[in-house]
Amino acid sequence: MRADHVRIYKSVHTWTGILSGLALFIAFYAGALTVFKEPLRQWSTPPAARMQPVPMDEAQPLIAQALATVPPTVRATVLSLRGDGAIPRLEWQVRAPGADDHDEGAARHYSATLGADGSLQVREQPPSRLVEFIDVLHRVVGLPVDSDPNRWVMGAVSALYFVALVSGVVVLLPSLAKDFFALRVGKNTKRMWLDAHNVVGIVSLPFHMVMALSAVVFAYHDQIYALQDRLLHQGRWSQSSARPPALPGAASARDPAEMLLPSQLVRIARQAAPGFEPTALHYAQVTGPRPLVRVWGKHPQDIAPRAMGGFAAIDPYSGKLLSADYLPGAQSTPNLLISSFFALHMASFGGTAVLWLYFLLGLAGAWLFYSGNLLWVETRRKAQRKGVGTSGALPEQRREKALMSAATEGV
Repeated sequence: MRADHVRIYKSVHTWTGILSGLALFIAFYAGALTVFKEPLRQWSTPPAARMQPVPMDEAQPLIAQALATVPPTVRATVLSLRGDGAIPRLEWQVRAPGADDHDEGAARHYSATLGADGSLQVREQPPSRLVEFIDVLHRVVGLPVDSDPNRWVMGAVSALYFVALVSGVVVLLPSLAKDFFALRVGKNTKRMWLDAHNVVGIVSLPFHMVMALSAVVFAYHDQIYALQDRLLHQGRWSQSSARPPALPGAASARDPAEMLLPSQLVRIARQAAPGFEPTALHYAQVTGPRPLVRVWGKHPQDIAPRAMGGFAAIDPYSGKLLSADYLPGAQSTPNLLISSFFALHMASFGGTAVLWLYFLLGLAGAWLFYSGNLLWVETRRKAQRKGVGTSGALPEQRREKALMSAATEGV
């Protein structure tokens, strides 16, 4: 490759890295922690709020009483499962009108338990904000609110990130065979940092490619789906994915006491996907004409479409399996491909070993952006000192270098 072409790609790599590096440092540092979201949630929960599991079906009286009183605007109430038992507490959120689904601060959290006399005890129970705070930092690269505009900013940063990756590989190609594993330790600290930066970048390149492309899709997925539906499906896709309207004459109110037991719902999901390990039951609109329970969980031999796993959708009164499209162990090939895309970003496959691998790769990625900024500052510092000759006087620091140094250390 011609030297002038390499210089162009080096310039592209430098400036796309500078523009996106600080935001990506935050995203990767916080993202490394989010792979252990559930252990962090348990660790940050006060001991007084923890409850021991009971046999699964013993939660049925609590479910029946609580769901009869839950406001109709609540989308889902959650019963957490532990193996063959259940935590005897039902939880839900009430969001402010018009609030964004991702804005945890706009929701009030409630829980319901049964007292010693069998009466329903409902209380507001704000969860620990630690996990949500870290997750928001990761999703919107340090911006304060998890909103659509901020996620679009994250998507633009991720696109620049992809360009920086490609241009960086092109810059390294001429010397890749010679310098790939070179780590020259000595007096030239800048050379050592550059070698380490290149090695970490090349070794983790597949991981970074997946993160960059998937983050762009996550940021603009609503727009991508809408465009695809309009151009390829003439609007039929969104219509088919909507929940069917209630049939004429359908009951306008249902009695939650008539629902199937939790163990029966779990059995239906396991029959659809042998080996499926349920973790939660999400009850949605069970007193209305379109009741639904999502049995969430994971499968040890299959990938999951979300970090919390996948689900089977079941009618809680008839036991009819409404959907297994996102049920680990029973996904169709097209859905499995989509789930693979999410699983690669969220580490929802491979168990604990993959979680630790993603944790280490996330921290290494954060260091990659930090070291890139330091190399940029150091290169300009040395060039500025060369310009003053051998007089020994330290030159006045240029404004852009001072600002980048301060921003890098501050972030």
